[in-house]
Amino acid sequence: MKNKNKIINLLQISIGDYSVIKNLSSWSSVDSVVGSKIITALNFFVGFSALIAVALLVVAGYNFITSMGDPDKVEKAQKGATAAVVGMIIVFLARVIVEFILKITLG
Repeated sequence: MKNKNKIINLLQISIGDYSVIKNLSSWSSVDSVVGSKIITALNFFVGFSALIAVALLVVAGYNFITSMGDPDKVEKAQKGATAAVVGMIIVFLARVIVEFILKITLG
């Protein structure tokens, strides 16, 4: 009977209300497992992206040092460094957005 009420509550979808999200959050054991796995994966990908960005910044710095004043090589090194920094900003913003969505949906 208890599960039947949860299913009925889940089926009562209102466009202006977050009733589905509220009812899903009552299943805390499922939410905590899913949320923890998503956070673990998110932490892994952010850390991996940070490692890649540092490597790209090192390569861009090396290219800048070894350019010997060649305008094309200097420009290429600057674009590489800019791309690495912008990429990390996007990764961190994506993490914030995903965490915000998880807090809304999972409570």
